[in-house]
Amino acid sequence: MKRKEYSILAFSLFIMIPILILAFSKPAIAAGKPIVLKFAHTVPGKMSSTTGWYWWGEELEKQTNGRIKVEFYPGGTLFKIGAALDSIISGVADIGMISLGVAEKRLPLLSVTSLPLLGFPDTDEGNYAAGQALLKLHEKFPQVQAECKDFKIILPQNAYALDS
Repeated sequence: MKRKEYSILAFSLFIMIPILILAFSKPAIAAGKPIVLKFAHTVPGKMSSTTGWYWWGEELEKQTNGRIKVEFYPGGTLFKIGAALDSIISGVADIGMISLGVAEKRLPLLSVTSLPLLGFPDTDEGNYAAGQALLKLHEKFPQVQAECKDFKIILPQNAYALDS
């Protein structure tokens, strides 16, 4: 993996651990059971593009001493990509990959970052830049925040969402 990808993963790991523990832990910790988070994506199996997700899940389990576990549902096994947003919002999955191209009717303001005339190339760098633009839109415009009221964006490059 490239250094930037590790930086993004490390940042999301250290930001997400406290959020996940606070959001999901009270009932599970009281019962002594691990919290199981369902992470659904449409990429088949353990492809090279998903190794960071699986690493993150393993690291999350280690860092929480097994109190939080991540179950992965690859290749659209939990839901198909067109149902991703509704499935995440309804709690079928706790974390999932949303394609802005597929969800553009539901998320028209977020989808603006994928317009071809904006000049974001289809490269890692271009995806990173588009993700940063997406975060800026979310930060500055209440209309974009309203579009995301039922979920949280955790990795903007591919619009991963966490149900709220």
